Amino acid sequence: MKATRLLLGCAALLAAGSVMGVLCAPHKGERTRRKLMRKAKRFVTAIDGATESGKEALDLIAGYLKDKRKATSAQGADNG
Repeated sequence: MKATRLLLGCAALLAAGSVMGVLCAPHKGERTRRKLMRKAKRFVTAIDGATESGKEALDLIAGYLKDKRKATSAQGADNG
């Protein structure tokens, strides 16, 4: 019973928000879609750049750790 009321309440809020969004939209649909697409493309470009930077950083860290492991192994072999 409570779950049904909750779902109905959420659906009503979603419908009310949609109606308010349409009534208060500052621009026509075509212009709004263009703006959304432009922002989405910028977002994707930013994410791609961040992903590349992250990959480069991980490669540097992996190289550093490999060098440390080799140095530690060599040091252990000298002591053993």
